Amino acid sequence: MWQLTLRTASLFLVTVLLGTLSGAAEEFQTPPPVRCLEFSPDGRLLVGSAADQYTRGELVVWQVDTWKPRFRHQEPVGFPRVAFSPDGKQLALSRFAPETKLFDVETGQLTQELQGHTDHARCVTFTPDGKQIITGSYDLTVKIWNATSGDELATLEGYTSPVYHVAVSPDGSLLATADGRGSAVHLWDLKTHTKLHVFGNLGSLVPHVTFSPDGSLLAVASWAGDLTLFDTKTYQPRHRIHRIGGVHWSAFSADNHWLAVVTNGTTVYVFPTDTSTDAKLNKEIADSLAKLEDDSYEVREQATARLAAIGPAAVSQLVRAADSPSAEVRWRTRMLRQRMSRPESAAQITGHLDQLECVCFSPDGTLLASGDNTGHVKVWRVGTWEQIVSLAVIVKDEQ
Repeated sequence: MWQLTLRTASLFLVTVLLGTLSGAAEEFQTPPPVRCLEFSPDGRLLVGSAADQYTRGELVVWQVDTWKPRFRHQEPVGFPRVAFSPDGKQLALSRFAPETKLFDVETGQLTQELQGHTDHARCVTFTPDGKQIITGSYDLTVKIWNATSGDELATLEGYTSPVYHVAVSPDGSLLATADGRGSAVHLWDLKTHTKLHVFGNLGSLVPHVTFSPDGSLLAVASWAGDLTLFDTKTYQPRHRIHRIGGVHWSAFSADNHWLAVVTNGTTVYVFPTDTSTDAKLNKEIADSLAKLEDDSYEVREQATARLAAIGPAAVSQLVRAADSPSAEVRWRTRMLRQRMSRPESAAQITGHLDQLECVCFSPDGTLLASGDNTGHVKVWRVGTWEQIVSLAVIVKDEQ
């Protein structure tokens, strides 16, 4: 009897303990990370998707004027990527499942499923004309679909690891795909479906690629700690941002004035990218370069500071000055170019409390949104970088 009582008590204690641990796990369970953010083409909506590969997915579409949710969607699987159609009427949702789902933006209703991948369809995007949808998968393929009928049009192969991201150039001619764990990016002619180039040996996992607004550059993120901007015609690196940490995501503003980068830290880095000049600015750059040979150290320092402030617009002349017969000029121009490729040359936005995952600009270039590993989104005003609002993908955390 006593032995039975002890056994019963032991079972009771184990049951209570397991129940307590289960309740604690549920209480302290963190929301899935915000894996993707995107503004609608007219800038009236912001969508955020949260993805946990092994548990659930959360999606919310906010009205930008009120920051109130238009609609929410939940599933047992996570949503690593979302994309608005160019007309803003549809929302494509990639999932940690083979099917890609399309929703009506106004009603939030499911309108279509794209079926054909044999493993997770991890990423999705529309072509600029809205006629095609492109998906990348863990099954080592990229598929191209008719956006209206859902028919499969083509399958692109040759990958050695899951495809983590797909991006189309603004003119619709090029497709870039991240062969994530294969440390490579494939560049395709989207009209002929022929491979043009492979940017290989990128040092580490490649989670994201994006084109500049004019299509001349392809920004390639790497967990090795660099963001490289490749020329889309010569395939050569035109600029590289060094020692910034494992890069998760980058985004150009539509006016090409800014490049936002998020890494495995809590800081959003925003680099100036405007290279446009006029006759007056070109003369100022040339005059400042001439002063780098001045006998006065103070004059040389002031000229260096002015060139640093001008930033990317001075790069072409800095490159030419690198061949100067003056060792002083060569040293200072090399130092300036190196400074522009480091995190300290960027505006640094802080406020997130956990690792960042994604970032995007509004179409008019006035807002910047960033998402972190705890399911939270912050929206900043471009230029001043002040926080406008803090949002959360999970309803109970909404502020």
